[in-house]
Amino acid sequence: MAAASDIKFLFEAWRLYPTLFRELFGKHSDEIMQGSPSKGWLREQQFKRNGKWVNDHGLITIKWLRQGIARLLADRRFYGIQLQFWVDDKVAPSLKTFREHGFELEFTLAAMCGMANSMGPRGMSRLLAKGKKHASGKSGLDREIAIIRYACDKYAHSGGTFRKSEPENKREKASKQATAVIKHGLRQGTGAKRRAAPRDANPAHEPRVSAATVQEI
Repeated sequence: MAAASDIKFLFEAWRLYPTLFRELFGKHSDEIMQGSPSKGWLREQQFKRNGKWVNDHGLITIKWLRQGIARLLADRRFYGIQLQFWVDDKVAPSLKTFREHGFELEFTLAAMCGMANSMGPRGMSRLLAKGKKHASGKSGLDREIAIIRYACDKYAHSGGTFRKSEPENKREKASKQATAVIKHGLRQGTGAKRRAAPRDANPAHEPRVSAATVQEI
């Protein structure tokens, strides 16, 4: 619970289900819904420490908020909202970038969505841009595989576990596990070279979840 899209999700959940939202967060409901997604109590918690972005060490460390969010995410009445935010904030930008690069593999698109979910679409795009430098001289699917291999490897070897402040043996173990997972994933995902949807597919035909659908759940 760190990204701006997460905060927008909470505001949308509040808008659609205010009574249920109060049941989940109790006396804290008005407190966390102060202001707006871009300027309010929730946003402020992300910059609590010396004016710096605290990311996952911010909101999620508050016990009552963490418990309320866990209950919210487990309630099927909010599933439609979650899906729509996933499509709008992660899948759609990833698909756009996928097509701009001329990629074809299902594995590539799935990996891009996963990276975008953690680092945001811009972070994912930066990794792909760096991967392109390691794919010089290649073309077609070989180029695509080289780019996504680099991006996945860098992504898997990032995060809190790899900070220099962590014990060396812990970092070394995590690195070996990440390398093994990426190697297996790439072998399975690119071996059959399954194509994703045609590049000229109409984005308007991609599934969407409307507010009306949410109300019907």
